[in-house]
Amino acid sequence: MRQAEIMRTTIDIEEDVLGAAKDLAAQRNQSTGKVISDLLRLALQSRPSVPKRNGIRLLNRPAGSKPITLDEVNRLRDE
Repeated sequence: MRQAEIMRTTIDIEEDVLGAAKDLAAQRNQSTGKVISDLLRLALQSRPSVPKRNGIRLLNRPAGSKPITLDEVNRLRDE
C-alpha cells in the first residue's frame, strides 16, 4: 500500500468526539489523527448514493402515497 500523503490543517472538533478519538487511538496504538482519518474515510465511503435524474436529486415517496402528476404540479403553480 502506498504511503498516504499527510497534510496539516486546523479543524474544530467537539471535546467529546476528540476524547473518544484519543481513547480509540490509545487502544489501537495509533495516532489520534490516523484514527480520525480512518473513521472519516469509512464514513465517506458508506454514504448512500443519492439518486439523480438530469442532475436533480430524486426524493423518496412515502410508501402507499400516490405519485404527483405533472397536471397537479401545473395546477398548484397556477393557483
